Amino acid sequence: MISTVKAIIDLLQKNEPATAAEMESFRNTCPVDLPKDYLEFVEYSNGAAGSFPNGNQIILWRIERLVERNRAYEVEDYAPGIFVFGSSAAEKRMALTLGHLRR
Repeated sequence: MISTVKAIIDLLQKNEPATAAEMESFRNTCPVDLPKDYLEFVEYSNGAAGSFPNGNQIILWRIERLVERNRAYEVEDYAPGIFVFGSSAAEKRMALTLGHLRR
C-alpha cells in the first residue's frame, strides 16, 4: 500500500484486516475487479472510520458490505460505471470510476 495512503488511514479508527475467507467471498460476488491498492487497504484494515484534523468525517465500508450496499443504493442503475466504497457523515458517497475494472 502506498505509504501516504497508510499514513492517512492511520489517522482513522481501523478495523481488523479482512480475512482470506472475506476476500474470497468478495472476489466471488463482486462484479468488478477493484484496484490492487484498494485490496491492499482492506487487507490492512477492513474498513475504517473517523475524522480528519480539518473536521471532515469518513466511513470506509467493510469489504463484506460493498456489493450489498452498491445493490441497495442501485448504483448500477443510477450511476453506471461507479462503485461506491464509503461515505461521509453528510452521507456523501465515495466511489471509484470503473472503466477498465469491469469484469
